[in-house]
Formats: sequence, C-alpha cells, structure tokens
Amino acid sequence: MAIKHASATVAATATDLVTAVADRTGHSDAGRTSRTVLVQNNSAVTVYLGGPGVTSTSYGYALAAGAEWAGELQPDDVLFGAVASGTAAVNVLHLGV
Repeated sequence: MAIKHASATVAATATDLVTAVADRTGHSDAGRTSRTVLVQNNSAVTVYLGGPGVTSTSYGYALAAGAEWAGELQPDDVLFGAVASGTAAVNVLHLGV
C-alpha cells in the first residue's frame, strides 16, 4: 500500500482536496476500488468539508481548528473544503493509493 500526502490551501470557495494530493504527487486512482483520505486542519479557523457546492453554511462536516477527519472514498469521489473567509492550511494524506 502506498501513501501520498500534500498540503492544500482552502479558500472561501470550494477547494478540491483530493486533486491537491494527486496533482502534487503524480498518483492516479486508476484501478483502485477505494482509498482512505485523512485531512488535518492546521489553521485557526473551521474548514467545512463536503461536495463541490460546500460553503460555510452548507456543508457535510465542520472540521474545527486543529482537528482531523478520516474517511473512505471511492475512486470517483472528490472531497472539497471551504472556509467562511480568508484561507486555511490543511494537510491531506491518502492511504492505499
């Protein structure tokens, strides 16, 4: 099992966190059935996780400052993040790529 990682800057508009790792590490999900994705919020603001329409008022999960989230994603799944204003730094780790 390979592990890939990257840092991402989350903005007030939906930021693709899955592609952030793929773009920086050159890996592909081709042929994969699923992978575990971990997100660590390194900022002092809440990061809101969800689909492509995620906002600070319409989200699936509120990741508090300093908190972590882990989930199992299918190959076509993309996880997005957004903040209420400004930006936030997060670390993204993919397991099983």
